[in-house]
Amino acid sequence: MTTAFDHRWNIKLQIANPALVEAGPLVLQKKLERVVPAPLALPVPGAYLLHPNSGDLHALADLMRRAYSLGYDALPALRMRLHGYFSSGEVRPLLDCSWMCFLDGRVVSACLIAMPRDESAPKLVDLITDTGWQRHGLATTVLEKSQHTLVEHGFTSLWLSCHAGDHAAIRKFEQLGFQHPSN
Repeated sequence: MTTAFDHRWNIKLQIANPALVEAGPLVLQKKLERVVPAPLALPVPGAYLLHPNSGDLHALADLMRRAYSLGYDALPALRMRLHGYFSSGEVRPLLDCSWMCFLDGRVVSACLIAMPRDESAPKLVDLITDTGWQRHGLATTVLEKSQHTLVEHGFTSLWLSCHAGDHAAIRKFEQLGFQHPSN
């Protein structure tokens, strides 16, 4: 599963989907009260999980490039976006609640969580998987692992913002238990 969030705005010249540009943001939230931390089996043999850190900026940017089928010319914008994640004053990355999945020493999926300033609940910043590894359950696994870790840290909900025109992403997140906050 590949889902693009805020970075579509940063590289909108390379992604021309008017439905996403014209539609406003949509917030979905998931209550974590039924999430019980437990060991998770990775769905692909040989895969392993690690927490990200600022040293992973280039590997994560390359993962985004591959996940969204972008050219190498998109890497500077992707690196800037990730630099903002790791060092912005707007959000504090929750690196111990974020996970990257590796296969053969290469990042193939990642779930990045942050705590926005003036918010009481963490935000799912990105959930990305290399196009060659989509539909193997890796994104679901790193998201579940992040949710488990959030519960262990005392958080009770997780939210995300996506574009109202991205119906495929909205459906997928609803399948994963995210709802409109009013529900």
